[in-house]
Amino acid sequence: MPNYSQNSLRIKGNKEVIKSFLHFSKYKRQDGQPLDFSFQPYHSKLRNDKYDRDVWEFLAGTKWDANPSHLYTSVSGEDVTVFFETAWTPPIPMMLTWKLKFPTLNFKIRYWDEGNCFKGENGTMLDCEDDLKVDSDAELMWEENEKRKWTYLNFLDADPMQEGYEVTEMKGQFG
Repeated sequence: MPNYSQNSLRIKGNKEVIKSFLHFSKYKRQDGQPLDFSFQPYHSKLRNDKYDRDVWEFLAGTKWDANPSHLYTSVSGEDVTVFFETAWTPPIPMMLTWKLKFPTLNFKIRYWDEGNCFKGENGTMLDCEDDLKVDSDAELMWEENEKRKWTYLNFLDADPMQEGYEVTEMKGQFG
């Protein structure tokens, strides 16, 4: 079982172009399962019948597609944030792919991996050990750590005026 990287992709730009990005990012797997947010539409080699971990890690930066059971969006005007999980690492190579396919949109991604204890933004990797609070019995203070993580993933430390987000489960609300 992998450690999951929790990712927060902030997209800014024209609302119609953002809708196009989200629509293009949908995919129906060969087993019939629809994915509301997938890396597969961007690279034909990711859609092959034969899974190749090296190809996935090279093109997407992660072991496989975004976890379909952990997709959420946050919408505020011409600013959309997609929250998703990936196996082991954030999808940094996908950032370049998204920027090339949708050059008028501004993409920013943040990620947090508690298992390997790193966080970062747009390709940087920082040790998150200093962000984790530990009590006198060396047990992680879960509630405080979750607050720190989600403040970071929601860009609230860098953009505190964005507190009015409405978070909804991503189930086809973008048509």
